[in-house]
Amino acid sequence: MSDYDSPWKEALDYFLPAFLEFFFPRVHELIDWERGYQSLDKELQQVVREAEVGKRLADKLFQVWLKDGQEAWGADTHRSAEPARGGLPGTDVRLQLSAV
Repeated sequence: MSDYDSPWKEALDYFLPAFLEFFFPRVHELIDWERGYQSLDKELQQVVREAEVGKRLADKLFQVWLKDGQEAWGADTHRSAEPARGGLPGTDVRLQLSAV
């Protein structure tokens, strides 16, 4: 099975604002992008250490600041599927944003 998740995770590290603006514009509007964002990979690893996570599941956790000043954590989860013959891999993307 090909590894489609690693490039996805790395791309989110660099392009999170553009990703959210395109796929989740209402969430993008809530975030104070001038304060930046931080990938919380180590924190995520601690949380899911005992969870069953296979190669087909990619998770990213980010710390952001909302425009109202609250700290929030956003979790991106997606599943990549093997491509159909000659096609692109399938993807199911979900996002959860929670104030801390």
